[in-house]
Formats: sequence, C-alpha cells, structure tokens
Amino acid sequence: MKEIYDVAIIGAGPSGLTAAMYLSRAGYSTVVLEGQLIGGQVATIDRIDNYPGFAEGVAGMELASSLESQARRFGAEIKFAEANNIRPGQPVVIQTDTGEMAAQAVLIASGAGYRHLGIPGEAEYLSHGVHYCATCDGAFYRGKDIAVVGGANTAVQEVIFLSKQVKHITMLVRSHLKADQVLKEELAKLIQAGKVTLLEGWRPLEMVGDGDKLTGVKASDGQEGQQLSCAGVFIFVGSEPSNGFIAGTKIQLDEAGRIVTGEDLMTDEPNVWACGDVRSGETRQIVSAAGDGAVAAKYIGHYLQGR
Repeated sequence: MKEIYDVAIIGAGPSGLTAAMYLSRAGYSTVVLEGQLIGGQVATIDRIDNYPGFAEGVAGMELASSLESQARRFGAEIKFAEANNIRPGQPVVIQTDTGEMAAQAVLIASGAGYRHLGIPGEAEYLSHGVHYCATCDGAFYRGKDIAVVGGANTAVQEVIFLSKQVKHITMLVRSHLKADQVLKEELAKLIQAGKVTLLEGWRPLEMVGDGDKLTGVKASDGQEGQQLSCAGVFIFVGSEPSNGFIAGTKIQLDEAGRIVTGEDLMTDEPNVWACGDVRSGETRQIVSAAGDGAVAAKYIGHYLQGR
C-alpha cells in the first residue's frame, strides 16, 4: 500500500477544490483525484455571471484555474486519476485507473456528467456532430448552421456563446423555455437579429448522418415532424450524478441517483462524505457547491481531530 493520506477528494470541481483548500490549509495531507478536467463542468462555461465577487462575470476556465492554484498553494496534491471503486474501512481504499491509494477520510465531490437524450444516432455520431460542450467543440462549427437541444439556463447560455461563432442556431426546446429573465432577454435579441430560431415544444427523435458525420436531426412537435439540416447538434438537457464507483458500498442514493447525506455531509459509510452536485439536495449552483466543500471540510477536520 502506498502513502495513506489524511483526506482523498474525488473530483476537482469547485466543491472538491474548495474542500481541498480548507483541509490542506488546516495541515491535513490532501489529495484530489480528477479523471477528466480540473474545474469540472464549470471549466467548460464561457462566462459565469452569478458567482459573487465578479461584477463583470468570469470565464469558467479562469475560475477553475484560480481554485486550483489556491488549493495547490496550501499544499493540496492534485492527481489525474479516475476513481473506479472505493472500499470503505480504516483506511478507505480507492481503486483508480492508475493504481490504489488510501485515506483516513474520503470526500466524494465527483459532480455530475452530461445527460444524454438516448435517441437513435446520438451515440453513433458522438464527436462527429453530436456534442455536449460548447466551449470544447463550438469552434469546429464556425460559419455553419447548428442545432441546440435544451431550454434551461445552461442551454441559453451556450446558445449565446455559440452565436458568436456559428452562422445560425435552431433551438429545440422540448417543452417551454425555462431560463432566467436576463437570459431570455439576451436570447430575444439573437432571435430578432436572425441568429437563432426558437422551436418550443419540439422534441428531437433521431440524429441522422452519412455514416461518417452528422447531417441533421429529425424532430417533431407531436403533430408534424421535419428533418433539420445542420452540421452539429449540441445537447444541454441537464446532468446525472457521477458516482458509479460507489457500487457495493452502503452509501444510500435518492430517486435521482444522488448521494444521501446527513447535515454533516457524511454518508452511510462512517468516514466517507459527499458534497456538491453529486449530493442529494444540492442546488446545482457553483457558489453553493463551493459552500458545500467548505462545510464538508469542517466536519472532516472534526473527524480527523477526534481520531
């Protein structure tokens, strides 16, 4: 067995990095495991307007980088490793794609992944016309027509971002637009300018292509259907908790698959905590995820002090 850390944090999003900052600053040996992108989904957002302290907004990548630097400054170690499973005990053993490690306390801050539509052609044309991250892949469609599926805040934010690069966006909203008023006003400007066509009540049925790349999407409003020609489709229909690695533990999940905790954010396993978007009851806001990380760090500190 390699070094046993005081704390291992699974996930380097705002919640995990905030906890890492607090715990390492308190003098606990802390390692953060991240299998994909430091900052999580936050790092893929073009501009964040509702994080306190940034009057003009802040780029998601900039915020993620600042959180990372702050955690590292106090001694937190960040490793690129994907957690495959955990074995609760004294200590908790974490199996990753790069090997095993152990910690006296584990904080699950793995966030949530992109929710898929589950329609024909979606998987087939993934990264060949079907995407879930505008910041990552929007530049490939400069000057082209695309479609966006979704109608909540994230979808509208990404439409605003994509409109600066693409020729035209057809927005498929499966029910009705649910974005905040300020975002609706920005979207209305794009519709008036002819950059966006809004189709409320339209549901995508199938991604179609030529076998190599996407060429369009079939959609219907329940009465009539049509095939929209487009070079790419970006899907923003919510998220699903990333917690497959807890299978086989006593950790309880709610109906949405999110981890149930007590007020101290401890799970049903005595030295495993959870915070951020992976946790039941979380508000899915960046600022509350960061606050969750601070709360978890407090209680983990109490636990370690009492050992």
